Amino acid sequence: MQCFRADFHIHSCLSPCADLTMTPNQVAQKLVENHIDWAAITDHNSTRNLAVFEEIFNKNGVSFLPGIEIQTVEDIHLLGYFPSVQKACELGEIIESKLPKHESDPEIDGYQLLVNEADEFTEMWLKPLSLPCSLTLEECVALIEEYGGIAVYAHVDKAMSIIYQLGFIPPEPFISCEIYMPSKLERYAGQMKGRTLFSSSDAHNLDSFSEAKMMVKCCNRTFDEFLKAVMKIDGREVMLCH
Repeated sequence: MQCFRADFHIHSCLSPCADLTMTPNQVAQKLVENHIDWAAITDHNSTRNLAVFEEIFNKNGVSFLPGIEIQTVEDIHLLGYFPSVQKACELGEIIESKLPKHESDPEIDGYQLLVNEADEFTEMWLKPLSLPCSLTLEECVALIEEYGGIAVYAHVDKAMSIIYQLGFIPPEPFISCEIYMPSKLERYAGQMKGRTLFSSSDAHNLDSFSEAKMMVKCCNRTFDEFLKAVMKIDGREVMLCH
């Protein structure tokens, strides 16, 4: 088994709050500079940039994990990870269909851009990706699992998290948690006891990248091995870097 350095919460130039420099080659370069082996793109409420990022990451030796960050009707941010870009995009279409019907204003809400392998912007996406979808947290978790994915509560120590919105982490379902600042772990340790813990950059701009905050101990960088690490099967595990 090996320990792979991972960053599983990164936003592309499609996320309304992300810097426009968050293009495939720029992000891949930052990951290589910071010795990241395995990375996920998790745009807000959309999966439309996943395919191009997968192509460029793989060309740079960084394994790709397809993802999304869903904003539920309760304003809770929920991460979802999938076995393929196709499965992620099938779910992404459903999430986009559950967003408000009006178009976003780029000057107010931020630019949401689709990009190609040459880091050229190909389209401005006008779905209001910064707003919550109409699905509940329970419905979103069920959808992620229906499409073969795994759900993770995003940045429990920050705003728009399950703790921030509900005041606590429900005992069921027993879902993994991401903590943005591992230094705050002791404050939330009681509620997260026994759960698999993640920590990633949540990068919205190129200056947000750093050395890995988590490692995945497994046999190879595949979704099946990732799933076994989350479930702590046969010595596999996800570990925070302290």
